[in-house]
Amino acid sequence: MEKTERKRRPKFALAELEVLADEVSLQKDILFGKFSSTVTFQRKKALWCSIAEKVNAVSEVERTGEECRKKWQYTQSDVKQKAARRKRDGAATGGGTLNVPDLSPIEEKIASLLPSASTQAELTKEGWQQQHSAKKRKHEEIVEPDELISIERQRLCVEEERLTTERERLQVEEERLEVEVEKQ
Repeated sequence: MEKTERKRRPKFALAELEVLADEVSLQKDILFGKFSSTVTFQRKKALWCSIAEKVNAVSEVERTGEECRKKWQYTQSDVKQKAARRKRDGAATGGGTLNVPDLSPIEEKIASLLPSASTQAELTKEGWQQQHSAKKRKHEEIVEPDELISIERQRLCVEEERLTTERERLQVEEERLEVEVEKQ
């Protein structure tokens, strides 16, 4: 019995990835939103098929909606992994230079569509530098004693209000229990 080797599909071209990213950015609320009466599985599947049609307009290879969805997932995952590597390398002992290459323009566009804002800052070189310089500033800031006293007074006032509210809640609960006991 002969084994038939399965041919791999050609990689997505840059033009295909650009169209994919553009179309996903236009439809991201529906594609990644929660299911509801208006956002159904069938609607999401139809959207991926329409995205595939637009990708096919610039492609030499016929792509399906499912292929486009999977390519989006894999590419998004790769971008997240680069961000994690960038963060890990930057936080390593000795800090210093990043050995992770910068994101390509298409990866930057995909990064802008990622759901996590914290990941956003980690992805770009400037965002990474801003994030780490802000951490340094936090440690370097010195707060005056008068400011600390003022902040502590504010915190105590808030805590006092919270305790007053809690006392009132407990009193209402106690009254409710007394009424419940009388009914029995």
